[in-house]
Amino acid sequence: ENGQNSGINIDAKSLGGETALSKAALNGNLEIVHLLIQYNCNPFITDIRGFNALHIAEIHHKALGIH
Repeated sequence: ENGQNSGINIDAKSLGGETALSKAALNGNLEIVHLLIQYNCNPFITDIRGFNALHIAEIHHKALGIH
């Protein structure tokens, strides 16, 4: 279930097109990333720059020197 029955849109976007998953990925919050994935959020939704949560996680981790 992705929150549809509860009235919550787990894939809702901000004005910049960011989702909760993309924000969690950007902040390196793996606990929230795992929780959102468990609730079937869509990791392929893109923001206004064309980046999805997977892109953001990769860019963020490279910037931190994590491979």
